Amino acid sequence: MRHLIWAFAERLVSRLASAALMFLLAAFVDPATVGLYSWMILSLTLVQAVLDLPVRQIAVEAVGSPDGLGLLRRIRTGAVVTGLATMSVTLAALLAWSAATADAHAAAAWLLTPLVLVPLCTASSMLPTAQLQRLGEWRLLAGVQARSSLGALAVSLPILLATGSLLGVALQPLLAEAGYAWGAHRAAARRAASPSATGTDVRTLRREWHAAVGYSFLGWAQGQADRVVIGSAGGTAALGSFTIATTLGRTGGEAVTNAGTNVLRTRTAAVATDRRRLTAAVDHLAQRVLLANVAVVLLIALAAATVLPALLRSSWLPALHIAPVVAVSVLPASVSWCLSIALVAAKRTRRALPIKVLGVLLALPIGLSALMSLELAAWLIVARELVMLALTALVAGAVAPRRTLLLCAVMTPAAAAVVICLQATGLL
Repeated sequence: MRHLIWAFAERLVSRLASAALMFLLAAFVDPATVGLYSWMILSLTLVQAVLDLPVRQIAVEAVGSPDGLGLLRRIRTGAVVTGLATMSVTLAALLAWSAATADAHAAAAWLLTPLVLVPLCTASSMLPTAQLQRLGEWRLLAGVQARSSLGALAVSLPILLATGSLLGVALQPLLAEAGYAWGAHRAAARRAASPSATGTDVRTLRREWHAAVGYSFLGWAQGQADRVVIGSAGGTAALGSFTIATTLGRTGGEAVTNAGTNVLRTRTAAVATDRRRLTAAVDHLAQRVLLANVAVVLLIALAAATVLPALLRSSWLPALHIAPVVAVSVLPASVSWCLSIALVAAKRTRRALPIKVLGVLLALPIGLSALMSLELAAWLIVARELVMLALTALVAGAVAPRRTLLLCAVMTPAAAAVVICLQATGLL
């Protein structure tokens, strides 16, 4: 539990800083400007999903041997090149679109340039982070993350307040990732042990990494295809409103979930060959992640009903109305992510790929429904996550955490009922 708390702190500080800046930006600008920023963030999350998250699935094991380190270094090089190219193409597309349509937000697109360099910083922290995670240095990582996030906030917040522009929110991720990479390298140089002489089955790791890339990409598409459809069909204003809703609804829950999966990776690596212990480890931690996310849902509902309406313009009220619904969807999604760790440990990741394809297909009607009603789209997201969890549990088979699944089957409808009651009474 102590490791989970520190891992949660590591993820939460950076995410809360980004979310806080996003809401401050919303206080200054309209949904269309936020939508412009959202396109770059969609591209950045794609880069992270394909180039960062899959590596974490194998990095803790790979970093323990020279062969594994060689594989990670090759992956890191590819991540830098691909990440920089993807972000550059996205920015160029936004600038070209603004120029072609004579959009009033064209000048603001240039202010998003710092986001192009974020993948470079993320890739540079790949090895030291894995080394420190292997040693269980969660408290140290949390400290590095907190200092880098607060330092980035100290620079970007005054810029945002002074200019009311996109420059502040664009600088924050770059400064945070650069500071974290620098701190992680320093910490790893002091504490990380040299890799053992024992060889690692690099071919197996490479196969699992390839499967994880596909699985993670489909997971990104499942979660973001609705936003792509909204932005493409409804324009930047609709995308901006939906982005604020999902930022409020997912930030805290995803921080909890990422923290849990980071800790779970290190625990499952040690018991991967023992099916009974693997299932027990997943069940134990997934329950705590789920219960923590229930508390997050209640906090989001409270904030959306009381504090946030007084801080944001009336144009943002539809987004606040559905944010707690989006938060409910994180409950089954968090269990699904814990199950994905079990699938990697049990070497069953490829079996779940068709489920992710289905998730992408289900995202398309969600995006189209949002053009008619954001609330309908939010409830469809909840339904989709429940379907995906049920199918993933079937694929997991014996390693599925049955007690957690039962708890999720109870808590998700209960949380949804609370949100519905708040909406019915006019508090949301």
